[in-house]
Amino acid sequence: QNQSMFLGALVLVSGAVGQPEPFTWKCRVTGVTPAPPPSTPHPAPADLDVLTSTSHPPPHLDTADAPPRPPKSDYTWSDGFNKGVGSNGTEWTRVVAVSAKNITAARAAYPNQLINLHSFPGVVFHLTVSPAVNLTSVECQWASGSWTATSPGSLFAGGTLGAILSANRTTNPVPVQSFAEFNQQRYGKAFAAVSAKKRPVKFPVVDRWINGDSDLNCLTAGIKALSDLGLNGISCEPVNAQKWKLLLANKQNLTSGATYSPPCGDSEPCYNDTFVEQWAEKQAAPYLSAGVPAGAVVTYALADEPGWYWPAAMPNLSHPAVRADWTHYLTDVVGLPASDFGTASLSATPLSPGRWAGGQANSSLQQRRLFYWTSRYSAWRASQHFATSTKALEKAFQAPGMGIYVNFNNFAGRFYVPGPIFHNNQKTNENAAMLSFDFFEFARARSATLLWTEDWFGDASASLWSFLGTKLRSAVAVAPKGGQVEYGGYIVPRAGGQRPGGLQLKALGLIGGGAKALKYFVFGPEYNFPSNCYSEVLIGNPGMLKSMSTAHTLIAEAEPLLWPGRRAAAEVAVLYPRSAETWDEMGVPLPSAIADATETWPLSHTVDYFAEVYGLYDALTVQGNVPCDFVDEDGATEAAVLGKYKVIFVTEPNIPDATVTALLAWAAKGGTLVFVGNAATADPYNVPTPAAFKAAGVVAEPPARSLVPGNPNITANVTVVLNGSVSLPFPVRGPRGNITSTSGTVVARFDDDTPAVTKTGTVYYAAFWPGLSHALQPGARCNASQTTSSVLLDLLLESASVEQPAAIDRPCTETPILTSAEGAVVTVLDWYGFGLAGATLNVSLGFTPSRVSSAAHGTMSSKTVAGVTSVTLAPQNDTADFISFYK
Repeated sequence: QNQSMFLGALVLVSGAVGQPEPFTWKCRVTGVTPAPPPSTPHPAPADLDVLTSTSHPPPHLDTADAPPRPPKSDYTWSDGFNKGVGSNGTEWTRVVAVSAKNITAARAAYPNQLINLHSFPGVVFHLTVSPAVNLTSVECQWASGSWTATSPGSLFAGGTLGAILSANRTTNPVPVQSFAEFNQQRYGKAFAAVSAKKRPVKFPVVDRWINGDSDLNCLTAGIKALSDLGLNGISCEPVNAQKWKLLLANKQNLTSGATYSPPCGDSEPCYNDTFVEQWAEKQAAPYLSAGVPAGAVVTYALADEPGWYWPAAMPNLSHPAVRADWTHYLTDVVGLPASDFGTASLSATPLSPGRWAGGQANSSLQQRRLFYWTSRYSAWRASQHFATSTKALEKAFQAPGMGIYVNFNNFAGRFYVPGPIFHNNQKTNENAAMLSFDFFEFARARSATLLWTEDWFGDASASLWSFLGTKLRSAVAVAPKGGQVEYGGYIVPRAGGQRPGGLQLKALGLIGGGAKALKYFVFGPEYNFPSNCYSEVLIGNPGMLKSMSTAHTLIAEAEPLLWPGRRAAAEVAVLYPRSAETWDEMGVPLPSAIADATETWPLSHTVDYFAEVYGLYDALTVQGNVPCDFVDEDGATEAAVLGKYKVIFVTEPNIPDATVTALLAWAAKGGTLVFVGNAATADPYNVPTPAAFKAAGVVAEPPARSLVPGNPNITANVTVVLNGSVSLPFPVRGPRGNITSTSGTVVARFDDDTPAVTKTGTVYYAAFWPGLSHALQPGARCNASQTTSSVLLDLLLESASVEQPAAIDRPCTETPILTSAEGAVVTVLDWYGFGLAGATLNVSLGFTPSRVSSAAHGTMSSKTVAGVTSVTLAPQNDTADFISFYK
């Protein structure tokens, strides 16, 4: 068998799970390349090549009967159960039995404890030989009943040969196989069927091979298989010189790395730059010593899914460095006097105990301020520390601007979630909360060079990449100029692949929106990182690899315009919430309804104003193909930022006075400002503010803050009359408010004839949630009819003269455009399967293209009239494509 490639048949028959049978093994060393000199001392066994971010080691289980090592053995072998088994020269060890008791113990240890034997046909175990120097060639012979077989291995540092013991003789009829043999049999056919025609050069498109042992045969096969997918970066931590040479041999000159978290705590090292730099040097050392050049580590994970629990992780002011930092924050960042917190000096100001002490209706204004800024400080401080860690890693790797990312799984971008949720062990503490990063604050601090999230959702929700990508891209826009900050994300094939071309759609949706890096999480194989990998998905869906390789080829084809391309500012924006988060579920002692971390669906475990943000975006951009940005509370105080937009929607109830003042000043100059629901009804300390309603010319009772999903029932119907257009009635879902009087124009009415939407100048107020009403209707994932509240949004955009830079004659199809000095590229995204065959795409470029090309189908004919270039898409029904317009 050729162990350097994935070949052979893929077994797809089913069978019942049985008890793995006892077996025996014997092994020998057949050679060492190059042979060490006789005086070379034998090094101690190195660590096993397993996932470095997990805390679960492979099983090393003792048995009382393990025989002693022969005194003159050249090599010592162990299977985790039987230790000290000796061999000399090229002679075999004695025959060693692995008992039923041993197998039961192995199944209780990592990784087997997390492997579902109903879906995976084997039990993992490892054989180690010591010393293993240079490249140690071995043979191991297995026997079970009348069956025997021999597995070869070529072991580099670590001296470990992994094996799979069959737990299902129907699905996996071979009783024992090395990892390399098992991978060849189980995944080989799927990989043999694909080979990318072209791979990107500049875009990092990365995956990870988790070898699980020290067998060069296994590693070589894995790297070749992933390389054939068209990746241009493969991670195989822990890195060493031998692995790096193997990557280069497979034309992989880029790689990736990770650490679980930067060094941090309440103690002095968290505030000591020298300590952080020393930590960073330790992270970079293995790559530098392996010969990996500066700039070749294109994605490096600084942290995964960060979040921390209060009160356990509250800053400890008893440490002088923490006290000094808190005082600096109040003095130089917040800028409020000590009297606002009821203290004699800022240096004597304590932290708030939390929401139950300062976040209630009966809390004093001083207590509210202290609670709000204590909460903000925790996220700000973490951002500052991550910024220090990012800078230190760039220095240690000798690679300014290297792709350092922190994977956010607080998908709404909340920095504060009330209550003792998830693994917070303070289940009866009313001050309990979970904190994380605010995307915009994180970007402003340059806390990473790649903003990042992941897509644990299926292909039916692929359009969420448009929503998530826009949040990351909008946050990148506030990063320091020239700071080399971009965004990217994990595509999780394990969660996708339900739709032919679904992974291609996700990849193009991410990159076409402006992302500059893509990483798959994660091939595996699954048995080395259970419950996370997509290797086992190939058994039922091998075609998903074609979707991935096609995406890589298309990215490579369009790369000349994709890589330098940037999204222009949209003409429409939504104010992204922040201050309101600390006041959610106020008055509830132990709230548990809101859960941002791990919650990928924007209409679940959330509140109305956050759900409204998604609903507006889905109606405007995903279904309406109108580009939309997000602006944060700080950015919205800047006239230069607001001046980019024609329309801004506001959803959150608690907004700083300075932000409201700036928005109203912008509206006074002609901007269309739309307040919805209970927007702008209070300040960050939850003190009611009248400015927004006054500007809108209304006296109103807004809908009370509510949880979503909550009650999605129809509570009213609305008819819109705007600019002479009269809409069909559409349903309002969720709570509605009441406008008791208005000095403005009534734009829409509820079916009880009371005002639903009013207009005063260019300031609108809607006494309901139009985005939420759209998103909660049946079939809202793509409703091409005009019976939804999107008609209101369409009329608002029309009245503000909002234009589409790229339009297509297909419903629920998005066409984002990236521009550069070289031209423009439009990504066509058929989110819901309406089909792209023969569609007409009209693009306002500002130039007449010299050449137009489809990444999937080559050169296209085009026609430019009055500054609009039109092309007709190919007759094939692609899910997504890049259309490049060259100057």
